[in-house]
Amino acid sequence: MSVTPAVANGKLYAVSQQGTLFVYDSNSGAALWSAQTTLNTYARAPVVSGGVVYVTSNDTNVYAFDANGCGAATCSPLWKGTTGGPGYLVACRR
Repeated sequence: MSVTPAVANGKLYAVSQQGTLFVYDSNSGAALWSAQTTLNTYARAPVVSGGVVYVTSNDTNVYAFDANGCGAATCSPLWKGTTGGPGYLVACRR
């Protein structure tokens, strides 16, 4: 199954089947940063809103990352919260 990437503010956000979020410059293709949502768990398509990128995962969590990264090659989530079960992130509003 393929996962649709998100594009926002000149960045492309793509999630691997292993749960790694990869962020690229959408113009040059240069890798900017990455983040691990959970090991060996299939993550869902990212959603970008209000400067935050959200990714849900089969580990019953939603992960929130600063959409601009953290100044390092690998970033940690701003927060994570339980969804009560594996599922898709339908919409985010702040």
